[in-house]
Amino acid sequence: MNEADFGEYCRRRGIYPEQLRVWREACERANDCERAAASRITRETKDDKKRIQKLERELARKE
Repeated sequence: MNEADFGEYCRRRGIYPEQLRVWREACERANDCERAAASRITRETKDDKKRIQKLERELARKE
């Protein structure tokens, strides 16, 4: 969307262009936090699985 279309869109909706920019930035930041959390959870899950396998091998060796 070029600048003229953007301005027209904002006028039709009764909002200021800056309000829309601030809203978009807030949404992008929120989505970045969700991606970071999902990545962290995936990494922790992988680490937990490795630890479980190690403990199971150790237990099998001791039996």
